[in-house]
Amino acid sequence: MKGFHSRPERKGRDRRGVSEILANILVIGITVVFFAGVLAFVVSIGPDDSANVQMSASLDDDLLRIKHGGGSTLPDDDEMTRIKIVADGLTRFVPLSYGTQSPGGAQWSGPWSVGSSWYFNFSANAGLFDETSPYQPSALKVGIAYIDQSNVIWSITLRTDANIPPTIINFKVEGENSGDGRIASGDLVTFTVRVMDKDVESVVGNFTELFVAGGHEDEEFDGEAGSETWTVELTPDASDGLRTVVITATDAAGNQVSETYQLTIFTP
Repeated sequence: MKGFHSRPERKGRDRRGVSEILANILVIGITVVFFAGVLAFVVSIGPDDSANVQMSASLDDDLLRIKHGGGSTLPDDDEMTRIKIVADGLTRFVPLSYGTQSPGGAQWSGPWSVGSSWYFNFSANAGLFDETSPYQPSALKVGIAYIDQSNVIWSITLRTDANIPPTIINFKVEGENSGDGRIASGDLVTFTVRVMDKDVESVVGNFTELFVAGGHEDEEFDGEAGSETWTVELTPDASDGLRTVVITATDAAGNQVSETYQLTIFTP
């Protein structure tokens, strides 16, 4: 038909539309990749392993106390905050949850903030150090490992073997008619002493008052060096009455401790 013209196709505009869509997808993809990379970098950095603390520590018999005196609050996380304890040459990294908030009190919980103290009973946790209860370390160094066991942010030495004398923790008498601090005259009696010290070398008793003829000033107890239990057998023959016995323990460094005990002699 004369005068009729078909409209040409607008192919260029359609191609521009497709290009814009592809460009937007590409920008979004680049943005996602960028932020994923930033996130991976931040995660790889991990927590800051620096912490500044001022601590003090003391050991009373078998009870360790560490007081937070200032600085950073330490998290209540067994993987982030551990107490490094070196007792008699054996090293243990102890989680905060093994301690208490007061002597004999509730198990530790919550962050370790300024002014609060962490308590650890060695006798109650003697198994950690391959010991039996009661246990009081002769040499002791403690510290705080933060984030990593190699990152010790504070430490102190509380005891060394060289200046700590042995501790006599128990003394008892046993015989056919003897016991509980009472001795039957003429009875064969076993005297047993328990000593807390890895380096104890000898235990000696002065039993003079248990015998009519005296003597027995330096009766040596049987036991291996470093052992906890020492014994000696005697047959006291003193007359009825209250008598005194003195027990002396000596360690490898020459440190000594003496304890006095009163026993009752009776005629069965």
